[in-house]
Amino acid sequence: PLSCQAAIALDAADREEALVSTKTSQLLRQSVEVAILRRQALDSAQQGNLEEAIDLLNKLIDHTPTSADYNNRGLLLFQNGQFAAALEDYNRALALNPKQAKVYNNRANCYAALGQLLEAISDYETAIDLDPSNLNAWVNQGITFRDLELYSQAVENFDLALRFASILQRHDRQHPSHLLE
Repeated sequence: PLSCQAAIALDAADREEALVSTKTSQLLRQSVEVAILRRQALDSAQQGNLEEAIDLLNKLIDHTPTSADYNNRGLLLFQNGQFAAALEDYNRALALNPKQAKVYNNRANCYAALGQLLEAISDYETAIDLDPSNLNAWVNQGITFRDLELYSQAVENFDLALRFASILQRHDRQHPSHLLE
């Protein structure tokens, strides 16, 4: 027979296990809800429903702010002509994860749209430093150099972008593993 103390200990252990199980299922449910919300936002954006997609991303960010969600909302705000708000979101994304070349490229595009070309050049440079194979950053920086009438730098960027594109194309032909997925 169990002593009263042992029964209480078992009861406490059962309660703790039930609590852990409940918390785990709540986290799982929230994770699924977040994934569904993110999918809906992406679908809305792809269908051209920018306002709806922004609203869905607002909900995601209110729930669990991530660098990716700030970046995605920034892209939609940029497409919607809301450059200052987009810039804020890119800054928030980079504050959460400063190693994302794509976010630097997106912020640079925003700076360029605002006419802040030197800031754009700097962010394109950071994007290229983080990911030298980021063709968009090479081309966009080249366009910005052209806009600044720095033609030799523009040509150099375009040349490097073409070289990288050729290298990446050869690599994809030699290693078509991504086609098997």
